[in-house]
Amino acid sequence: MRTYSLDDVYATRKRRDSWWTVYLVDPAACRVAMLVANHTEITPNALTVFSLILGMGSAACLAAGQLAAGAVLFYLSFMIDCVDGKIARLKGTGTPFGLWLDYVGDRIRVVCCAAGLAYGQYAATGSVDFILLGATVAVLDLFRYVNAPQMKRVRETIREGLAPRLTEVPQAPRVPGPKRSRGLLRRFNRSLARRRVRSHLISGIEFHAAVFVGGAADRAGGADPRDRGRQHPAPGQRDLPCLSDVALHSPKHRGAQAAGESRARANRGFTKCLTGRYSSLAVHARAPRCCSSC
Repeated sequence: MRTYSLDDVYATRKRRDSWWTVYLVDPAACRVAMLVANHTEITPNALTVFSLILGMGSAACLAAGQLAAGAVLFYLSFMIDCVDGKIARLKGTGTPFGLWLDYVGDRIRVVCCAAGLAYGQYAATGSVDFILLGATVAVLDLFRYVNAPQMKRVRETIREGLAPRLTEVPQAPRVPGPKRSRGLLRRFNRSLARRRVRSHLISGIEFHAAVFVGGAADRAGGADPRDRGRQHPAPGQRDLPCLSDVALHSPKHRGAQAAGESRARANRGFTKCLTGRYSSLAVHARAPRCCSSC
């Protein structure tokens, strides 16, 4: 069996990718791909299924309120999803079915994680806004991927329709723009290209990472949503009594409370006295009479 080096795995990376993948995923994914390629016979499709299983675990953790564990599992799921493509390109074992399975697995993972995160936060706070946000995340993700092929065809049609017109119409002289701004933008794009980073810095991958990794980890590190609005004293700070406690312990309130207790005791004694009198009269009325004078 051929032994693959880390440089061989680096050669399978995409020419340009999202900055999240380039800086935070590929360094780990390339080393995992090298280990898998050299020491196992795992196929890319098996890795895709394993990535989907990790995604379902992430959705379950998010639904149970375990946000930190859900964020870690989502990152691992995405990292394994990157490994399967590298193994397919490295060994030449990619298939159309594997491409379809990878696409469907990504959509299932995102929808389930969005539903799990929305349900978990709704169960913790009772706010319906989280349900609406989860539905919005799922719909935006599905719309973006469903709309992408159609937009590609639209761009190709526009290019084909404009190509004959551009050759027939004489080109107007170009008006030079600010050289400094164009030069800075060109250098910035070249710098991104050298680092394999795409020019559009916000894509679907960054969106998923922000919601399921960054957002979940942020809420996991924050306070319990059910404690929102409660005031907690700072460490070392002496607890100050609130206004209601001061009113309850004031001399005026204690005097009124003592008067109320004395009236309650008097009422209980009067009721007991009346009860005793009436019961004695009833016993006397029920007693048998021995003569007419009784």
